[in-house]
Amino acid sequence: MPYLEPTRTAQSSYLTGKIKQSLELQSVLDTAVAEVRTFLKSDRVKIYQFDSDGNGKVVAESINGDRFPSLKGLHFSVVSQKLR
Repeated sequence: MPYLEPTRTAQSSYLTGKIKQSLELQSVLDTAVAEVRTFLKSDRVKIYQFDSDGNGKVVAESINGDRFPSLKGLHFSVVSQKLR
């Protein structure tokens, strides 16, 4: 496997710089998902926020083009069962 550390370091520094451009949380999250999706060359990246019960909400999302519907703002509930 080729040595990739300088490239990863440069990409990490670039991502950190982009995130630091804003102090608004939503802007930071939106920038993070967009840059991570580009870095990973993936179709979609999401950030979830979970409550103490394990229920989640998509708080940031980046989608490559319009191939998929957005899930941003959707809530996901956890159904818990007690073990006997």
